[in-house]
Amino acid sequence: MWSRVVEAWNGSAATQAATATQAATATTAAYKRFSFQDVQQLVASKPANTFILDVRERSEYSTGHVPGAYNMPFNSYPEALKFDGEQFNATFGFPKPATSANMLFLCQSGARAAKARDVAEKLGYANASVYPGSTNDWVGQGGKTVQ
Repeated sequence: MWSRVVEAWNGSAATQAATATQAATATTAAYKRFSFQDVQQLVASKPANTFILDVRERSEYSTGHVPGAYNMPFNSYPEALKFDGEQFNATFGFPKPATSANMLFLCQSGARAAKARDVAEKLGYANASVYPGSTNDWVGQGGKTVQ
C-alpha cells in the first residue's frame, strides 16, 4: 500500500516518462524547421536582420557552404553568442546577431545545428530555427555551394 502512496506522490515512472516526452515535444515543436525549398527562398531573398549560420568547423565550411551563410563553428566556440559584439566580430568576421534577429542554424547533417539553436534560445534568441537536413540535404537536392 505504501508503495502506491509513494508512487502517487512522486508520480509513476510511466507518468514521469509521458510528462518528459510531452515537454520535449513542446520544446522542439516551438521553432521552425526549414526545408530545402525554405532555404532556397531565404538565400534568394536575403531578408534584412536574418543570419544563416553554418556551425560546422572552418575546415568543413571552406569546402563549400550554402550561399550567404556565415561560419560560427559550434564545437570550437559553443559559447560564441555570449561574446560581446567586438569579440564576436573579431573572431568570426561578421556582426553579432541581435537577440531579435532571425537565425537559421545548419551544419553537415543537423545535429550541431540543433544544439547551437538550443544554446541560442537559452541566451534569449527568440527567432532561432534549424535546417535539419543541413548541408547534406542542400547538396543532395542540388543546392549550389560557394567556397
